[in-house]
Amino acid sequence: MAVDRAPAPCRIGDCAEVAKNTTPSLITRLGIAAIAMILLGYPGEIAAADSSTRTICGILSTLPFRYILFVLFVELGKSLDRQTEQVRKIVNGLRFMILAKPLFGLFILAIALIKTQDEKSSVSETASSASSKICS
Repeated sequence: MAVDRAPAPCRIGDCAEVAKNTTPSLITRLGIAAIAMILLGYPGEIAAADSSTRTICGILSTLPFRYILFVLFVELGKSLDRQTEQVRKIVNGLRFMILAKPLFGLFILAIALIKTQDEKSSVSETASSASSKICS
């Protein structure tokens, strides 16, 4: 009867060889995605506040950002079988924190949008009530 054992922890020489083989590819992929994210997002940053360019650029710059998150999540997942149990738990937790962080950012963005809409509606209500008092 064969007993399933956890993979042996990564020995320093083995880890260095794996890192040497994967690092150039990761740097290239993540670097290109980061540059794309900046280039796609910058026109939206300098566009007028009420311009649809901001929205389009924001959506487009999110695509390379999601790719970066995906690559980090997958590559950290691939490294788990070379880690000790304690490190494996920590790295696995970090993988899911990578995914949770942008979701928290969306939550903050939604709150900011709701507040902005509330402020706009209260300003227009105040303006309309002031104009009705002046006109009567």
